[in-house]
Amino acid sequence: MPLMDSCERYFGTRDLYTVLSVGSDASDADLLRAYRRQALLVHPDRAEAAYRQPATASFQVLGKVHAILSNRQQREIYDEQGIVNERCDPIKQVKDWDQYFRHLFKKVNVIDIQSLEEAYRDSEEERDDLQQAYLDFEGDMDRILEVMLCARIEDEPRFRKYLEISVRAGDLPDYPAFSSQSKQKRESQKGKVHNTKDFENFEHQSVIKFLVNEGVDTPTIYERMFAVYGERCPNYNTVEKWASDCKHGYESVEDGTHTQQEEDQGPSLFREVSQEAEESALHEVGLDRTGNSLTALIKKRQKKHQGSKHLILEEQECKLSGKTKRQTQKARV
Repeated sequence: MPLMDSCERYFGTRDLYTVLSVGSDASDADLLRAYRRQALLVHPDRAEAAYRQPATASFQVLGKVHAILSNRQQREIYDEQGIVNERCDPIKQVKDWDQYFRHLFKKVNVIDIQSLEEAYRDSEEERDDLQQAYLDFEGDMDRILEVMLCARIEDEPRFRKYLEISVRAGDLPDYPAFSSQSKQKRESQKGKVHNTKDFENFEHQSVIKFLVNEGVDTPTIYERMFAVYGERCPNYNTVEKWASDCKHGYESVEDGTHTQQEEDQGPSLFREVSQEAEESALHEVGLDRTGNSLTALIKKRQKKHQGSKHLILEEQECKLSGKTKRQTQKARV
């Protein structure tokens, strides 16, 4: 597929500078920083199995774009004529775009990606990107959350607070889509964040508990969880703390019992769980009881019964031993 078509397919634009999220006046250093940031975010090593192929394609496109724009002659041709020569030396000489990336930067691991996210969050760069997204989508918070780097649903209140201050200060226009969002919708989103976070914490802690009982060390636990959860993975310090709690206060998953410490520290929504429910949580994140990765992600859905204190996990699909199984599990809370 021609490079320009690939840019449009994977990044929604045919403009090479927009692919890297830089202006046409970007310096070589700006291009290098932008390429590194974008490449880390789509690197195939951090993609779930179902998305590894498009992640690889996106990663290769980024490499080609940087190779062209970092070559003075090819950049001048593109700036003047808006065309790229895909048979030019900067592209033709590269046989492996992963090697191209590693030649420019040190070996990338999950800690690098986590560090990138921590450095970006609450930075001036994030605020600039947030303002630009606000202008691009005229205050539509759903669209803004989709395009912001490293954004999670729980970032919405933080983004909104900053934007409200900027609007009141006159730095940003007051778009109706932003200012007219009802209080009811905000409260609904707030509840959604709480429930989703409790559910994810339950999954995280169940998997950590299982792996600790299997004798897996903390760095390996973190890497395996990051490979499954990506940006939703808790940071390393949190994983380390939960792993330590499991070692010193939790009973084994196998006996199905719970200590008082576990009762006190567990997420409020999931303080009482059965062994079957914990196994279900392992399946949810792509692990079987031996800790091996499953070949498919599991669909999960939370549904609270009206007037009931049960959480139903229904229509879960996972591939085990090449067969598809449907489960309906009830975890009492």
